[in-house]
Amino acid sequence: MLRCPAVFRRDELLTEKFQPGSVDAVVALTRADSFLPPRRHQMKAGFVPVRKKGKLPYKTIEQDYALEYGTATVAMHVTH
Repeated sequence: MLRCPAVFRRDELLTEKFQPGSVDAVVALTRADSFLPPRRHQMKAGFVPVRKKGKLPYKTIEQDYALEYGTATVAMHVTH
């Protein structure tokens, strides 16, 4: 388990203006459900991972974006 007070303080700063139940989900470009898990639980918020194209199972929706030297694509699961 990660035991770094600075990380938990950062998480508190990112979420302190939100009340439990006021956020449906946290959407994050990440590899795993590693973004604010304890705070998301306290906020009663879900988690929506956004990954590189082809990294998520199931049906996804995709969005291209510009890079300095080309383009890339991110994807997230379709919920219905």
